[in-house]
Amino acid sequence: MRRGWRNFAEPPLAMGDFKDIMTDAIIDSQDGHNAIAGQLLKDERVFTAMMGMLARQVYRAFADRKANA
Repeated sequence: MRRGWRNFAEPPLAMGDFKDIMTDAIIDSQDGHNAIAGQLLKDERVFTAMMGMLARQVYRAFADRKANA
């Protein structure tokens, strides 16, 4: 199989269905990110809650790093 791939201009996985599947996955991921960003920007309550969760995670990560140093 490996020797056969040398005869192609590009590996078969980069063509056909695989390319379509990867493109769809990227678009779906972007749609998800846009939906979350939209929710955060539309609702101050949601934005504040997410900001608080992120701040706590960053604080804990720094505290853990300092404790393990």
